[in-house]
Amino acid sequence: MILEPGDRLLEPFESDMSGIVLTAEGIKLDAFTIFYVTENSPASEAGLRVGDLITEIDNKPSSALALDDIREMFKQDGHEHQLSIKRGERAFEVRIKLRSLI
Repeated sequence: MILEPGDRLLEPFESDMSGIVLTAEGIKLDAFTIFYVTENSPASEAGLRVGDLITEIDNKPSSALALDDIREMFKQDGHEHQLSIKRGERAFEVRIKLRSLI
């Protein structure tokens, strides 16, 4: 097999518009913890931090979603999402409005 670059090789690749990198944890991989937060992103502006646990997205339990579902949700420029967060013993909600980070 020979691989050659196509005409779209140098185009930007949008993978996330929230600024969050998540990890799926637990036996069923249904607990989502923030692993990284990009500076100057919707997530950082909302005050999200590494180690925060996402418990709900748009009033839907995060355990009802797969990691790929969440990643797809966070690729939609201009969409807003309400996130329920658990940080230690504290629970709170934030809204993020997705935008291109490129």
